[in-house]
Amino acid sequence: MATPQDDFGALLLSLAAHAVLLVVLWFATVTCAGWNGFVAAAKLPEFLVVECRKPIDVEGPVIEAMLMVDVGVPKPEPQSRPTPPPPRPKPPEPPRQEQQTVPPPAEDPVEQERVAREGELPALEQQRREQEERRRREQRELAERERLAAVERERQRQLEDIRRQREQAERERLREEQRLAELDRRREIERQRMEQLADQEQREREGRRAGTGGTNTDLLARYAMALQQVVTQNWLRPDTALPGLQCTVRIIQVPGGEVVSAQVIPPCNGDDLTRRSLEAAVLRAQPLPYAGFEPVFERSIDFVFRYDG
Repeated sequence: MATPQDDFGALLLSLAAHAVLLVVLWFATVTCAGWNGFVAAAKLPEFLVVECRKPIDVEGPVIEAMLMVDVGVPKPEPQSRPTPPPPRPKPPEPPRQEQQTVPPPAEDPVEQERVAREGELPALEQQRREQEERRRREQRELAERERLAAVERERQRQLEDIRRQREQAERERLREEQRLAELDRRREIERQRMEQLADQEQREREGRRAGTGGTNTDLLARYAMALQQVVTQNWLRPDTALPGLQCTVRIIQVPGGEVVSAQVIPPCNGDDLTRRSLEAAVLRAQPLPYAGFEPVFERSIDFVFRYDG
């Protein structure tokens, strides 16, 4: 069942539809000038103004037309024209002899291929020669580049070897200088110590002589026998050492029996190998006998080593 609200809505919708229809009709009948005047009067934006086209005005005289009506006036009959005489027959033309065109003889395909092949052979041969020459040239250039690269590598290797050798020589020179400096320092220290020991031994020797009245010969003989025994025990006898060997060994030592140096001096009836073996035996035998032999101890002694087989 329809309510008053539904009727009122339908009425508004109908009014809106009629208003839209009236606006459309007005737009359809309004002119360009009328529209621009409406825009100006309503103060609407200027982009709504449209450009009006002028009517086409064709200049020139006015053309007057008259309508002719047929009222049945009889038309004049056409006058008969005289009949022209018949044309004379033309004499028959002689028959034309058609010229027959003789076609050229057909060429042999094998011969054509042979001619084409012979024409292409020089070009192909020239192309092959150029390619071969280019290939050989590229090979020569590649070989030359490889040779130059090998020469450069060899030169770099030699320079690197020279640099390493110079660095190694410089390091060795520095080490040698340090070693010599250290050796000189040790020698100086050893020399000062030896001088002090020599002075001390000299004072002790003078004191012993003053107390005993001279060197104890028996104690000195036992000391020489003890040296002979310890050196013999540490001697590695070479095959060239023969019975009857007698060699004098000069020994430099410090109190306590520590050997500073050992050197075979004349007289000695042994060869060089025997001399070196005796010096090594003295060094291996240290510390030499000292306890109990203080009265006869000497910093430098000439010890006679004997070997009787």
